[in-house]
Amino acid sequence: MPDSSRFFNGGKFESTTKDGQANNEGEGGKKREVKPGSLLTPSSADGVVTLVDSKHAMQHLNEVKPRFVVNEAVEQVAYANRIIFNKIDLVGEAELEVLTKKIKHINGIAQIKLAKFGSVDMDFVLGVGGYDLESEKKIMLSTIFHEIQRGCC
Repeated sequence: MPDSSRFFNGGKFESTTKDGQANNEGEGGKKREVKPGSLLTPSSADGVVTLVDSKHAMQHLNEVKPRFVVNEAVEQVAYANRIIFNKIDLVGEAELEVLTKKIKHINGIAQIKLAKFGSVDMDFVLGVGGYDLESEKKIMLSTIFHEIQRGCC
């Protein structure tokens, strides 16, 4: 396996809560501090890996937002270079098929992996090499088209 520490130096770690609010808090509600030179220092973007909760994803993807408010779940899927479906053991095959179809409708470019208990090959998560301006334009246009189809804008 390659030296993964070099990949972490270029990583940005972000999470959102169930209600879509950005979560930058560490344990006990304290703000996380990222010091220069630490493993989490963002220096360059390599790609976007989105972890999808297979049990609850459809609820969030189908959530109707007020006009001019972006559905964060849709946005996270749309901009992902790679998508991991987690908790696949909690859904049936039919539910997983519907979710896969929905995700591919939003982002037909991203690679998808299935996972139980968050177990996924680190080579799928690190070294994505996903940022290509032309690809990003296609994804952005796809997202806008999807939102217009939903009647959002």
